[in-house]
Amino acid sequence: MSFVRGWRKARRSSRPIFGGLLFTFLVLTVSGHAWAQATVEYGSATSAMGSAAAKRKPAESVSFPTAPGNKSLHVPLPKDPTPDLTNRRVLEQRAGKDAGKLLLRSVPSDARVWIDGLFVGKTPLLLVLVPGSYRVEMSGARMEFGEQRIPLLPRENRVLVMALAPRYPAQVNLR
Repeated sequence: MSFVRGWRKARRSSRPIFGGLLFTFLVLTVSGHAWAQATVEYGSATSAMGSAAAKRKPAESVSFPTAPGNKSLHVPLPKDPTPDLTNRRVLEQRAGKDAGKLLLRSVPSDARVWIDGLFVGKTPLLLVLVPGSYRVEMSGARMEFGEQRIPLLPRENRVLVMALAPRYPAQVNLR
């Protein structure tokens, strides 16, 4: 309590230098102690961790958590290829000796392609197919669409460039 009275008296007196010096001294002392305390605590924490780490033996092997039946709790990566690769492989395996080649392109590029309802990938795309007639559908990123029936002869190399049209009109006129 006497400190507060002295502080008020020093503030009211004609000697403001004393009050300023006292305030500076108190701030530096308190902040200095806080900084020193923080430094000591940090040093002791890191040295304790370092000594604990030095005493620990290195692990021989790493074991992951498992569920009953020795199964991993983590989500497994898919072992099967993507559906478009699977569908292309099926079509190419059926192709045989007299297979025809069909190169598919679209305007705009990078359209999704379906052959007889099976997704086979994105354009540009080269397919090896059994001779026959195929329904080719393409769908662009902005709802463009194209469909065409393509006959393919034995050992024929065919190129199909499909210009995709908007599925829905860009303008609507009301009367």
